[in-house]
Amino acid sequence: MADYINLKEQDFSFFGRGSKLNGRFHLSGSTHVSSLIEGEIIMENNADLIIEKNGAITGEVTCNNIEIYGTYEGTIKASGKVTLYPSAEVKGRVEAMELRIYPGAVLNMDGHTDTGEEAALPL
Repeated sequence: MADYINLKEQDFSFFGRGSKLNGRFHLSGSTHVSSLIEGEIIMENNADLIIEKNGAITGEVTCNNIEIYGTYEGTIKASGKVTLYPSAEVKGRVEAMELRIYPGAVLNMDGHTDTGEEAALPL
């Protein structure tokens, strides 16, 4: 049995603690971030993004679902669900179909959810 990762079958990304990344990233497959990232992240193929407790992202994220345990500052554009866990600290703009905030999470945001339909406002 081979004792290595077959890169052709890899369908995830992991950015480990201690790393600092800056730039524009197009990621495929479930992605876990325990590092510091500054820039833009675009999740391909409806993959989920998880910001671990030690992770921090500053910039813009376009994704389906995102789970935040660490810190985030910037703009989140989620076609699915944004979930903030008790250790999360989020500052910025959040656009999502669904937003879940667990007790203990710190949130300072401008945001809205979208039902996918235009809402008629009374005149």
